[in-house]
Amino acid sequence: MRPCKEFVQKPEDFIVGREGMVMEALILATAIHDGEKRKTPPYEDYMEHCIAVASILESWGVTDEDELAAALLHDAVENHPDQINLEMIGEYFGERVAFLVDGVTKLKSKDTDNSEFETMIKIVRDSLIDAGVARIKLADRVHNMMTMEGMKPETQIKKARETLKVFAPLALSFGMWEV
Repeated sequence: MRPCKEFVQKPEDFIVGREGMVMEALILATAIHDGEKRKTPPYEDYMEHCIAVASILESWGVTDEDELAAALLHDAVENHPDQINLEMIGEYFGERVAFLVDGVTKLKSKDTDNSEFETMIKIVRDSLIDAGVARIKLADRVHNMMTMEGMKPETQIKKARETLKVFAPLALSFGMWEV
């Protein structure tokens, strides 16, 4: 049983009443991630993760279309550089959406033993982190923590430590102490 599932919408519920930029981002992200599965059991469709990140943002009261569109597209460039790039996102959705997607991607650390340290360095180096980038990254981390039951226990511990040492202070710095 996954915790906090009540604020993560099912894909079919998320699309109800959508229009404009968010719907366009949803359509594009769905096409880009078509057939892609998450890397850990239960190997869900990748779009479920993207929709979860956007719906977590909405549960926090985020209504900004740029942030919601960027949340839906946050892994598209990294996972599918052969299909889309930041320039294309900028052309389709505007420079702010491209900036947000780029910012979330830059905060990702390589999967190494020093990933916690690398992430902290990136956050400190880019200490004037955009609030939208931070919110999307935090929503991404919340969903990743909710869906880690298929990971090896040592990976779960590593991710949990990184969350406590890096992402919890980041959330606090933005006044998001309930995250």
